[in-house]
Amino acid sequence: MDLPRVASTIQFPKVLLPLRRNSSSPSTIRTLSAPRRSSIQCNALTLVSEDNNSQTQKTDRQIVAKYEPSIWPDNYLQSLNSEYKEEIYQKQHQVLKEEVRKILSKVENDDVDKLDLIDVLQRLGVAYHFKSEIRNILDTIHNIDYSKKKKTLHATALEFRILRHNGYHISTDVFIDFLDEMKNFKISSSVDIEGVLSLYEASFYSWEGETILDEARDFT
Repeated sequence: MDLPRVASTIQFPKVLLPLRRNSSSPSTIRTLSAPRRSSIQCNALTLVSEDNNSQTQKTDRQIVAKYEPSIWPDNYLQSLNSEYKEEIYQKQHQVLKEEVRKILSKVENDDVDKLDLIDVLQRLGVAYHFKSEIRNILDTIHNIDYSKKKKTLHATALEFRILRHNGYHISTDVFIDFLDEMKNFKISSSVDIEGVLSLYEASFYSWEGETILDEARDFT
C-alpha cells in the first residue's frame, strides 16, 4: 500500500478575525496564516459569521456509506415455500398445542413447577400460543400471600423474574431474607447453583434505585 506523499509544509486556511466588536463603523478584519511542519496536509475550512455569535465549520470531505443491494429481494423471499405449511403439519401443530395446553392445566400445585414450565415456553418463543392460560396461572401466583410461598432462592428469584417480565408489580423485599446468605457466601459443594443463576437472571429486571438487585448482581 502506497503511503501519502510527505508535505514539507502545511498552510492552514486563512481565518477572518474581527478586530472590534459592537462597533458602529464597518468591521476591519485581518488574516492569519500559520505555516507548520507536518507530514499531513489538512484542507479544513472555518467560516466566521459577521455577527460573531455563531461559528460554522465545514470540511471538504463527507463520509457516505454505500451499501450493496440485497441479493434476497422481498418478492423472492415471499415466494419461498416450506413443506411445514402443508396440512399434515398444521394438524400436528394443533395437536401439540393442545397437549401443552393440557399440561398447563394439569401441572402440579407446586408454583415453582408452573413457573419453570412458563419459563421454558417463553424461552422457546411459543408462549404466545397460551396467553390466557399463562395469565391465569400468573394471576393466581401473584395473589398468593408471600408467607405461604416456598422461600428458596431459586423459587423466589424465578417468581420475581417471571412476574416482572410479564408486567406484574413485585417488590424487591422478597430478597431481604437472602441478604445474609449473599454476604456470607462461600463456594462449596452445598451451594445452590440453580438459585444463584436464577438470582443473576432476576437482577437484570431491577428498576433505578433498587440497590438490593445491584448487590445481587455483584454477588452472583
